[in-house]
Amino acid sequence: HFSRGNAIVRKLHPFDLDAARAEIETLKREASAPTDFPPLLPPTGPIFIVGLPRSGKSTLEGMLARHPSLFPAGELPAAGVMSRYLETAEFGDRYRAMATALAPGQRIVDTMPNNFKLLGLMRAALPEARVLYCAREPEGHALALFRKYFNRAGNEYTGDLDDARAYVDLYSDLMTFWSDRFPGFLRRVDTSTISAAPAPEMRQLLDFLGAGWEVACAEPYISEPRLPAAR
Repeated sequence: HFSRGNAIVRKLHPFDLDAARAEIETLKREASAPTDFPPLLPPTGPIFIVGLPRSGKSTLEGMLARHPSLFPAGELPAAGVMSRYLETAEFGDRYRAMATALAPGQRIVDTMPNNFKLLGLMRAALPEARVLYCAREPEGHALALFRKYFNRAGNEYTGDLDDARAYVDLYSDLMTFWSDRFPGFLRRVDTSTISAAPAPEMRQLLDFLGAGWEVACAEPYISEPRLPAAR
């Protein structure tokens, strides 16, 4: 049934895997060019949670939202829009101004998923920011994507299980590249690990973000209603 439903969606929203691969390779090539990135600054700026859908972003945001110094801003389109027409310095200035206006006295947590493609720009423009990228076991992640109906552009790869697997691999490859290219700027998060051992994992996470320990952040968080287990 999932295959039949996705086949209908795929006719309406086709997906080109070769074009997706080419996009990722272009991002890596551009970020590999000789560039003077500013020194990484202490983590006092915006926090970006990136990742593909069904990777645990909402769960992580919900846990961090309990910290008094952090403001859960949701999926902000600002970075994607600004990146299309602003140079690096102006991008940084405009994003900081937006973040300050949105949450005076707090650091915003921006969870727009596709910001994972903008990390080269963010590293250059916002060296005081930090990025958390959500990832999970690839096969289970691909299946979860295939079983979810997405009604907006940007998730066309979910309409075929093989394409979903391939795109999860592309995402993982790009995030490994960013991590190697910008050490200390981003950190991998597996929310299943946090669920298994919330306090020690969250303590390390908050330390990476430059936020003080807040015990409430380690409390369980359920982002969506769940059906009771079958008896």
